[in-house]
Amino acid sequence: DNADTWDYWEIMPGAPADYVAYGMDVNVVGTGTPSGADIGEYKCVLWMGQHFEGDLDSWNAALMAGYVNAGGKLYFYGRRLSSFIDGTDLEDMAGITGMDADGPTTGYSLTAAGSALGLQPAAILTTSFGNGITGVVDSPDVEVLFTDPADATLITGLRAKAPGSSDWNLVFVVGRNYRADPPAAMAENIRKLLRDTLGMDPPGSF
Repeated sequence: DNADTWDYWEIMPGAPADYVAYGMDVNVVGTGTPSGADIGEYKCVLWMGQHFEGDLDSWNAALMAGYVNAGGKLYFYGRRLSSFIDGTDLEDMAGITGMDADGPTTGYSLTAAGSALGLQPAAILTTSFGNGITGVVDSPDVEVLFTDPADATLITGLRAKAPGSSDWNLVFVVGRNYRADPPAAMAENIRKLLRDTLGMDPPGSF
């Protein structure tokens, strides 16, 4: 978000030529790998990761950790989360102590914290290698929002305050957003977490 407007950066190859035809009224400003200067122009980054078709190559965990430390806010939503943050400063900043490197996730059951925020539960239509979170530090600066319906010990979403921050500035949710069922529930969860946790007006479409 920059000056309270959202821009869209396409990191995947084979992107549609006409986003509006797919119901996406977005302002496309770039393709490929965004630079640190590109990212630094924004107050918040909503990153949809897949670890598919090379999109992992466009991700720079050290750069994003520096961005958050400099005051930026990050919402990461994607499958194979461990591939993006395991062993990085972002993992430590979010208070994550363990990750499932191989297992699938089946959906999003609400914790007490998630319910208090007015979030909605959802399933995942097909098996998705979300690679859930297996442990977090015991801290008021880390809140588990979702767990897996099939295994309550597997965390599928959280929010956190990076060390030294008084505001929530990190959100991590595992899985593929377009496989959530019902999709409207997870779309509304994205909007609510952007608005009520990160303090950002959400984009009109995803």
